[in-house]
Amino acid sequence: PARMPFLLAPALLLVQASLVAPRPLTAIEVASAAQRLGFALRVSATAALVKVELLDSEKNDVVGETYAFAQPNGMLHWDSIQTRRQSAYYSRRSAAKRGALEPGSKPMPTFGVFGPSVLLAAAVLAWTREDAPFRCRTAEMLAIADEERQNCTLVRLYKIFGFKPDRTVDEGLGSVSDRLFFGGCGVIMQAPVEALSLTAANLIALALAGAELAEASSEGSGLDSETPKA
Repeated sequence: PARMPFLLAPALLLVQASLVAPRPLTAIEVASAAQRLGFALRVSATAALVKVELLDSEKNDVVGETYAFAQPNGMLHWDSIQTRRQSAYYSRRSAAKRGALEPGSKPMPTFGVFGPSVLLAAAVLAWTREDAPFRCRTAEMLAIADEERQNCTLVRLYKIFGFKPDRTVDEGLGSVSDRLFFGGCGVIMQAPVEALSLTAANLIALALAGAELAEASSEGSGLDSETPKA
């Protein structure tokens, strides 16, 4: 069968997700969801700065991390969200795609186009709403433009998540302050914290539902394989 266009599948996912989560997740709920999906979250906050790490519960190595800080002007500055492709989680995910998971391994959770970085985003947003020293209603990120193709991909992904382009940072004199603040050129994108929180909650709800279905399917196939033939 033909594959869905890159933008269509995530868009349909979010339409489905909008029927799932009626409110943002609390920090405790995000941590609980991460645990159910095979991860652990480590949140370290100092004043207005927060760092969140996502750990693989099975191998106890870092899968990804993100940094952000709350500003007195009500803006959450999201520095970066990074995932470590060399981690054990991504090695297992690659094996799962090839059908080469070790016998007895748990089914891999499915997060869609955003991957497990959704858990990092949800944790930062929960910290922003519950514990940040300044009340931030808007979040901003830079879709960095180290390479044109990379920049286009980041802008597209951030748009799907709910961000909208605000302004472009280039090499001109008019962008000097933004270049210094964001550390590079690209497109500055912004979105309401509440809307991002709902999107993250929706995607996590779908990931949890998918994990439950995968586990049920795995248990069912195991029972079938143990049933003696007549």
